[in-house]
Amino acid sequence: MVVAFCVSSYWIPWPKIEGSNDWIGFWGSYLGAIIGGAITLIVLWKTIVSNRQEREQQEKLEFFHKIINEATYLDMYPKKIISSLVKGNKGQYFSDLLEYNRKVLELQLILEIEDERNKYEDIGSLIKKIKDNLDVTETLLKHRDFEDEKETQKFLEEQQLAERTSNAILFEVKKFVIKNKKG
Repeated sequence: MVVAFCVSSYWIPWPKIEGSNDWIGFWGSYLGAIIGGAITLIVLWKTIVSNRQEREQQEKLEFFHKIINEATYLDMYPKKIISSLVKGNKGQYFSDLLEYNRKVLELQLILEIEDERNKYEDIGSLIKKIKDNLDVTETLLKHRDFEDEKETQKFLEEQQLAERTSNAILFEVKKFVIKNKKG
């Protein structure tokens, strides 16, 4: 229709061809294919962009779910460790403490890998809280002998510090997720 309008219009200088009208069909097909191809490319491009955004959003949600689960585990575990210490079960205490320390290291590794990808804001403060927690647990692991009540009391105080640090990790994870879930 555009070609026919241009040819019949006196405003647009278009060469007038007498005779067969096959050329109108050719130009109509030619321009229609170009327009159809352009529309197809636009739709394809928008689909690719939309799929990429959905995939990135899904990856974010999976990552958030994973670190929330890890932080929740870390938040609850010190109570178990303190319980072992209060009951006087040193073997279980150190076993629990080592397991806790391993989980903290796993979370730190997960966050450091994501930090390398530069996808999230303020991940450094979360890693710092985890390192603070590791410092506390490393101190606890160094003291393997606590025979008297004074040493046990010191251990309880240090363990309560570890528990507060674990709570701080959970709080930092919540702040991190809220800050990064947008976008």
